[in-house]
Amino acid sequence: MIKKPLFAVLALVLSFYFTACSKNAPAPPAPTEPVDTTAPPAAHPSQHILYYFHRTARCNECLAMELFAGELLNNEFDAAVQDGSLAYYVINIDEPGSEHFASDFALSYSTLVLVAEDESGKVLRWKNLEEAWEKSHDQDAFKTYMTTEIAKWLKD
Repeated sequence: MIKKPLFAVLALVLSFYFTACSKNAPAPPAPTEPVDTTAPPAAHPSQHILYYFHRTARCNECLAMELFAGELLNNEFDAAVQDGSLAYYVINIDEPGSEHFASDFALSYSTLVLVAEDESGKVLRWKNLEEAWEKSHDQDAFKTYMTTEIAKWLKD
């Protein structure tokens, strides 16, 4: 009799443990500009893409990473975004048709991934920006890390 409630409690505790999202994190600031997060169009020749991958259930860190990345691209990499050589897309990997991204980029949690594609959309190289998650509590640290990584990526 007591096994079912105990199992339910244990399952609930484990699900919170493995989500890697903290409910105690500060809420991200309200967006200053809307960010276009529609599905990616056909790739620009040798286009670089910053993807923000997330799941349907999201925490404050998840939301902050999305917001901070969009603001960073609008402020620091606007020329590359405007000329089409750098794009930013927000993808929910739980949505039908987006599941392949999890295996394509070895995803297990919300993260930012830099991708270089050729004109046909073939992935030439990619890099998971794993430290973005850790820095999502501090917008200045996030900005410094991401600016360095994106600038280095665009030069390679």
